[in-house]
Amino acid sequence: MAKFLDPISLKEEIRETFEGADNFLFIVSPFIKLDNKLKKILEEKKHDPEFSITLVYGKNEHNHDLSLGVSDLTFFKEFLNVEIYYHPDLHAKYYANEYQSIVTSLNLHSFSIKNNIEVGVLFERKGRFSLISDNKEDDASFHFFEKLIDHSECTYSKHLEQKKRFFGLFKGDYVQTIEVDETDITHKADKSNHKGYCIRTGIKISFNLQKPYSEKAFASWSQYKNKDYKEKYCHFSGELSHGETSFSKPILAKNWSKSKM
Repeated sequence: MAKFLDPISLKEEIRETFEGADNFLFIVSPFIKLDNKLKKILEEKKHDPEFSITLVYGKNEHNHDLSLGVSDLTFFKEFLNVEIYYHPDLHAKYYANEYQSIVTSLNLHSFSIKNNIEVGVLFERKGRFSLISDNKEDDASFHFFEKLIDHSECTYSKHLEQKKRFFGLFKGDYVQTIEVDETDITHKADKSNHKGYCIRTGIKISFNLQKPYSEKAFASWSQYKNKDYKEKYCHFSGELSHGETSFSKPILAKNWSKSKM
């Protein structure tokens, strides 16, 4: 069954999707910043060995922290079974558990949840989550996002497995295995001691990829918050960028490797 979700019911159903997830939660959102309510719901599932979470985020190829902040990344990495993927072209949003899924315009971001007018479509299932659904639209959406993962970069993967003893007759201890961890590269910390340059005016400021503007320039940018608006200077070197820098890409491509050293 498909159900249209207006802004109020959408927020309620997303919370229900999180809260009702017994064994599995699938999150697809370009930008992620958990609000306190969703974080509290997930906190109760963090140490459940039977629960797994799959996360796909996107955008901001040269600064993943703008799409998935370090605090939220650290929170998700604390789950016992978790997979985190990145796709630079992601714009779709999708949330699913064993019993229902939502295709929506809403990013899983506290600002969007609180301020934006967003809608979505809810697909409910009669049975538990599986590759075969009694809802064709739900099945199609699940398979689409499953294929999306195949074309995304895995930045973190951790699983908890229970070993078996005596030829599988007895259950042994749980063993935690981290298969992939690229987060030290994707979310490299900013250099607080390094001087940067305002990408709009070129004056010297603190090096901060989350705010590559002087106070005055940032106030001007904040009126529209166009993350792809072309700016004049490189935040790392201060040289003219000729429109190749922006809030989402504040450093010239040729200087990106130097900025991470």
